Amino acid sequence: MGVFMKKKLLCCAISIAMIVSTSSVTFAAESVNEEQIIAEHKADVVEEIVGTETVCADLEESNTAFLMDSEEIVITVPKEGDGEIVLDIEGGEAIGMSLPEEAENAKGVITDEGTIIYDIGEDVNIAVQVLSEEKGGMGFEAVRTMLTIENSSAPTEYAFSFNMPKGYTLVKDTEYSDEFDEYDCGDVYVLDENGVIINTIDAAWAKDANGNDVDTHYEIKENTLIQIISFDDNSAFPIIADPTSHPTKYTHYYTNYYELKKVVEKGYNTCQTLGVSIPLYIASLVKTLSPGASVVSGMLIVADVWSYYQFSKVKEKFYSMNKSQWLKTTYTHTWRNGGKNSGYVRSSSPTLKIVSKKGA
Repeated sequence: MGVFMKKKLLCCAISIAMIVSTSSVTFAAESVNEEQIIAEHKADVVEEIVGTETVCADLEESNTAFLMDSEEIVITVPKEGDGEIVLDIEGGEAIGMSLPEEAENAKGVITDEGTIIYDIGEDVNIAVQVLSEEKGGMGFEAVRTMLTIENSSAPTEYAFSFNMPKGYTLVKDTEYSDEFDEYDCGDVYVLDENGVIINTIDAAWAKDANGNDVDTHYEIKENTLIQIISFDDNSAFPIIADPTSHPTKYTHYYTNYYELKKVVEKGYNTCQTLGVSIPLYIASLVKTLSPGASVVSGMLIVADVWSYYQFSKVKEKFYSMNKSQWLKTTYTHTWRNGGKNSGYVRSSSPTLKIVSKKGA
């Protein structure tokens, strides 16, 4: 063979390599398209029941997860079923929740509406939605995790394991006593080491293909939440079940030394001489302050729940401050799922903390 034959063979080899490479790309594209079509179809089933009005459809992506990053919270949803859904609240500890073991080999595919589908198989599938909406100037985020049970061969129990800091616990609302017990309806709380609610999981629910309720409830085993769903061969499939997680929200008000000095001096004298409540003296005080005292205006918003005792606590903090420091007043907003009263409710008593700068 001469130089010509060698060149001819080389050309053939290159041509074959290019054909094989092109076929691989075509096959991969078809596979991805098929995955997307299946995911969109399965998402339609759950979206018809729960809707998409508050679903965050423009999630960011990393190599391993879908992300929603707001000013106060980062929500991470894994691209692989053996990963964790993570809620990382600013200034707090991150909480991870594993999907049921049935999803460990599944890949998460995000649909056009933002629903993430883990196509497990013929018996059951899992969908995750990151929810976000604004009410009253506050942003509220949540994670909705849905089980789609396709037939009676599917498991009746699904375990969600929580990865939490030491001292954190899961507890049913009926076993937790606070000022909002009237809202108890089967929710589950994540409590921190001090017994403070930092996350609320909606009461268990499930509906069949006809829109009828299906019996379901939670059981707690240490840091694992188990949803048990009652169905049989006579049930109308698919059945949708949904634990939704709502992180506790916080509002912060910052008052510098000089603004707080006005509050303490005028408020103390007013309360001592007239015996009036805090709302009255703050309402009169705000009129005398400059427009720049927005934090005091913020205090007016919550003035209805202030008491002389709480004002005394503010005064104590003031006398511990130096002129460069700020008083940080924090209110907790905890999700309660009590029928017509569903939504975030604000704590009646704030926490007070002296900080070095506004925003700390």
